[in-house]
Amino acid sequence: MVSPRAGVGKTTAAVNLAAAAALAGRRVLLADCDPIAGAISALGLTPTSAHSLAARGVDSPAPLWTDVVPGLDVTTPYGDPARPAHTLDEFLALLDSSPAFGRYAAAVLDPPAVLAAAQLQHLLRAADDVVLVVQNRDD
Repeated sequence: MVSPRAGVGKTTAAVNLAAAAALAGRRVLLADCDPIAGAISALGLTPTSAHSLAARGVDSPAPLWTDVVPGLDVTTPYGDPARPAHTLDEFLALLDSSPAFGRYAAAVLDPPAVLAAAQLQHLLRAADDVVLVVQNRDD
């Protein structure tokens, strides 16, 4: 889910899409890649309830919440905002290269509104599908 603007519904759409796919029987990873952690907050997740991606065989200390709803796991490259586990670029590379992510039928990413051109290119190369969320200028 990408949009060049904040507050247009990216996080709401990402959470609902990921949860709907999981409830339909798919194994889904929702990656909250926005440093403000809107998806994690919306789902009421806390750092103390997280494992790490290493528990799923990924070489990463990033947090992982499992079965938030049946079939839905949630992660973030940031963890503690003061000491992030990864930059967004590192996380996208990890997502693209680690075979452990192959257990998921889909990964839904909720990135920040502001992406550098290289980050957007990396995201587009790694994605099979991209949803662009925009807001009507008349609103």
